[in-house]
Amino acid sequence: MTNMKCLILLCIPLITFNSFADEFSDAQDAYINGDYITAIRLYEKLVKQGNPKAQNELGYMYKKGDGTPQDYKEAIKWFTKSAEQGDAYAQYNLGFMYDNGKGIPQDYREAIKWYTKSADQGHVNAQFNLGNMYGLDILVRKEGVLQNHVKAHMFWNIAAASGHQKAKKYRDKIEGMMTPNQIRKAQQLARERMEKYN
Repeated sequence: MTNMKCLILLCIPLITFNSFADEFSDAQDAYINGDYITAIRLYEKLVKQGNPKAQNELGYMYKKGDGTPQDYKEAIKWFTKSAEQGDAYAQYNLGFMYDNGKGIPQDYREAIKWYTKSADQGHVNAQFNLGNMYGLDILVRKEGVLQNHVKAHMFWNIAAASGHQKAKKYRDKIEGMMTPNQIRKAQQLARERMEKYN
């Protein structure tokens, strides 16, 4: 194979990637500027090609009802497709839908599953919400998920390290309900988790 043919074959994936990136950027710009019809059209083109970021954004538009009637079931469909491909934002969004029973029966165990996948990729709000899931009595007793101050502290500590002020406040408050050994354990788990996923 000649050098020119090799170069062409190497450039095709780059051109395709740049095309996706340009269309995605154009869709985001349209959304930010309130041109929801254009944003939907561009996102729909990208989701047909399996783009997980576009799937998440389209799901978000259905969740909010931006440029389309609000449709939680359609939002869940797109969040799920994207989340299953590993998109942290979609995993968070899907966790939120389960957490709040939006378009799907409320299921805290599923919420924890998707929040955890997102948190493990550094999504701060997923980390904060996991702290809430393990630390707040109302959520925990309602679905039988055991309250766990060590896990709550760990997730709030991780979110606080990324600048989440409410997580810092909650972490500091729960420390008053914990033994020194539990606090040390939570801090150790937070360090280990941050090292593993950063």
